[in-house]
Amino acid sequence: MRTLIFQHSTETDAGTTLEWLRQRQWPVTTLLLPASPLPIHLNPEDFDLLVICGGGMNVDQEEQYPWLRAEKKWIWEFLQISKSKKILGLCLGAQLIAEVLGAKVGKSLEWEAGWQKVHWFGDQETESPHSSLSKEKLLRVFQFHGYSFSLPAGAINLASSECCQNQAYKIGEQVLAFQFHPETTVDWALACAAESDGPSPAQYVQSPSEIERDNQYQPALQKWYFSQLDTWLINRS
Repeated sequence: MRTLIFQHSTETDAGTTLEWLRQRQWPVTTLLLPASPLPIHLNPEDFDLLVICGGGMNVDQEEQYPWLRAEKKWIWEFLQISKSKKILGLCLGAQLIAEVLGAKVGKSLEWEAGWQKVHWFGDQETESPHSSLSKEKLLRVFQFHGYSFSLPAGAINLASSECCQNQAYKIGEQVLAFQFHPETTVDWALACAAESDGPSPAQYVQSPSEIERDNQYQPALQKWYFSQLDTWLINRS
């Protein structure tokens, strides 16, 4: 499966998604948008899977980051080509997809950062008892966002937390998107904890020491994330 990755900064790559792709030996093209030509020159027909990473910018900052306009246009065109095209959104990526499809994206009432609990209740339309998407469970996931989204038309909400109602969604078999960061690595979590201009500790914001302590949850999150990718991209393809 030919994969294209939109990366929005050097610090926020696709994380453990890269290892999952490497294990399957799928060809990968990564575009670092701030440093590369605008993605509009790429042909959506040349790729089967689009991965949209997180980033420190927000969907409403097109004046500051003008390449966002072209990226949104490319996302729309990719979605329209064929339902067989797959698109994976990670935090900012999920917000971009939601906005492109007409949903509201804006500042949350509170920041959510660090290892927080989410309820994963999955796709309620899934009938197979063997599907991991059909089992409700409490997960510890890594969060780092101050914006949130409403659900696009036709989307099914897959997860929720006390701080943020919409934590993940899917649209048919084409779109899978996460507000949290299932792709988190230990090193990236530590980098977030060390950010001098990051959010101050609060009810849903961990301190640097708490993030470092709770990095113990990363291996379980990675295993769970890989199982979701297996189900979505391989077992149902």
